[in-house]
Parts: sequence; C-alpha cells; structure tokens
Amino acid sequence: MLRTVLMIILLNGFVIISGLTAQIDVYGQVSPAFSQSSGDTPQLAVNEGRPTFLWRLDILADAYITDRVTAYINIRSYQDQIINIDYLAIRISDISPIGFNIQAGKFDMPFGNLYSRRFPANNFLFDLPLIYQYHTVVMSDYLFPDEQAMIQSRGLGGSEDLPSSMPVLDRGIYETGVMIFGSIGIVDYFAVLMNGTVSNTGSYGNSLNVNNNLGKLFRVAVTPLFGLTIGGSFSWGSYLSENTDTYLPYDASAGDYRQYIGSIDLEYSRGHLRFFTQALYNSWEYPFSTTKNLDVFGYYAEVKYTFRPRWFVAARMNQMLFSDITADGIDQQWDHDVLQVEGGLGFAIDRNTLAKAVFKETVLYGPERISNSMFALQLVTNF
Repeated sequence: MLRTVLMIILLNGFVIISGLTAQIDVYGQVSPAFSQSSGDTPQLAVNEGRPTFLWRLDILADAYITDRVTAYINIRSYQDQIINIDYLAIRISDISPIGFNIQAGKFDMPFGNLYSRRFPANNFLFDLPLIYQYHTVVMSDYLFPDEQAMIQSRGLGGSEDLPSSMPVLDRGIYETGVMIFGSIGIVDYFAVLMNGTVSNTGSYGNSLNVNNNLGKLFRVAVTPLFGLTIGGSFSWGSYLSENTDTYLPYDASAGDYRQYIGSIDLEYSRGHLRFFTQALYNSWEYPFSTTKNLDVFGYYAEVKYTFRPRWFVAARMNQMLFSDITADGIDQQWDHDVLQVEGGLGFAIDRNTLAKAVFKETVLYGPERISNSMFALQLVTNF
C-alpha cells in the first residue's frame, strides 16, 4: 500500500509542477470487488478458488502542453500493490496538411475494438474477453523439445508450471513504440512500430525488446453509418526471446520465428443496445521438426441492453479453437479448446458509481471436460 501512496504523491507533485506551464486533467477509477471461483483450472481460478475481496485503482493524467502536444500517463495497481505504468506517451497532433498525428512512448495498441472497455467502469462484465487474457502453452523464453512435451502441458498456461506462457493478445496490449494515426473522412487508420508483438507486450513486465526484430501493426476502421464501426487489424513480428537461441536449430535465431495475426471487429449501438464482436486468426511459427505453425482461431461477441433507467444486462460468449500438431504419429490439438459464457446485471447508483454482478462459466475440452465457474460482485466509481 505504501508504494501506491507514494505513486499518488509523485503524480500530484507532477501535476503541481507541470501546472505552471500546462493544463493537467487528473482522473481515475476505484473498483473493489468480491470473487468466488472454482479451483479446477489454475489460471481461471481467483486466489485458487477461495472467496476473496479484491481491489483495483486506475489513475490517469492528461497534460496539455500546447495546442498540438499532449502527454499521457496511466497508473494501475491491484491488491498485490504492484504499480503498473500502462500508458506513458507524448502525442503530437496535426503534423502535416493531411492532419496525421504521431505518438511515442508506452501506449495501448490499436488492435481490435476493446478500447476503454479495458477499464472496469466501461466494462459491462468483470474480466476482459478470453482472447485478451487466456494463456496458451506457448512461451517467449522457453521452447518445448518436441510435440509430445507440448501435448503433455496442454491446459497449464498461466500456471506455476508455465510461468511465462503467453495469451494471444497480451491483456490490455500496452507496448512501447511509435504510432502514426489519423482520419480521412469515415476512415480511421493506425500504423505502429513496437517492441515485441501483441502476444508478449510490456503490459505486465519488461517492455524492452527481447530480440533483434520490431513488431509491426496496422489497423483500419470504417464508420459507414452512425453507430456502426467495422475494423480490421494485422500484426506480425518475432515473439521469441534471444534466451531461447541455445535451443533452436543450427543457424537459426529467435528473430526467425514470427507471430502473424489478423483480426476483424464490429461495434454497433442503437438506442439502449450496444454490441461488440471480434474474431482473429493467429499463427506462431515454431521450431518443431514436423509442425511449422501453431494456429488458433478465437472470437468473442458481447452485448449490453439497458432495459430500465440505470439498469442493464450484459452477456459475452468467447471461444478459442486450436490447430493440430503431430505427436507420436497422432494428430492432436496443441492446446485445449476453450468455451466461455458470461452474464451480468448492472445498476448505476449515480452518475459516477456502478454496481455489477457477474457469473462466468468456462469449459476446457481436453481428454476430460474441465469446467470452471466464477461469481463476482464489483463496485466502480469514477473520480
């Protein structure tokens, strides 16, 4: 807790000093919660399934240096009291006659349409969609010696056995890099050069590059009608750390194995209804002798409906489907398929305070069907 207090004091000092030359907006969210989950699947169980009270703090500051230059910072902390600096960037606007912008530092990657729904106050449910947080068995700093070893580790992503395993999209996808973006009529465009890839960003650890390759990301979004946005994203880059070089084939290096990922997404709102969906196809090149790529298809669909003033219901369906690899002459999926269904009820206590009740059921389809359930109550307030 002491580190959290010190960071808040430091941020306030930054505001006071910078306020002499810039306009500063400081705001944030506090979100205590209670969670109870089953403990069958380690990475999906909160506190190993024990009933637990949780909390989260987000502090954001926007410093308007000039009409064209803005600095951003986003600080996040949980009950573990570790301070995470998600966003620390400078943005320069309207650089050329066509009005594009440039941003450098650590910021959220424009892949998909999660955007502000990564924050509790804007999230209709409790957690992020499955494709953003479910850990596969692929690791950036360790290689399985063969296909059979990977098969034996299926379903252990995110556990103590595979501590560096990666999701397809690294949670909120905050990474260090440089981005050019802007709008041309109904079209928004983004081009990013970054450390790492979208599966091993600096969201929860070291944001320095781990190999001699930079990740690339492109996104285009079109708003043909009011309330309707359709987007597409594509990214590629080397995802392995150079620590794995000793385990690679002769004359190969970490930079030779890349992640390729493409995504389409849609957002629609009309009246009291809001709908979001995203689907992606991801491929990791892997140095197995018989299997060259580890592929996965994933998607989610999420809906919110306000049925009475201050009351809403929400639901989300998530799924991840994994490709086959050949182990001992048998084709088998390299990780377990996952299906997750969530439902929630929300009530706006006032303009800045929201209460939510959420239930989630997750099923892993391995040799044996493994299910995991979770119930959560959350209170969120903006300040």
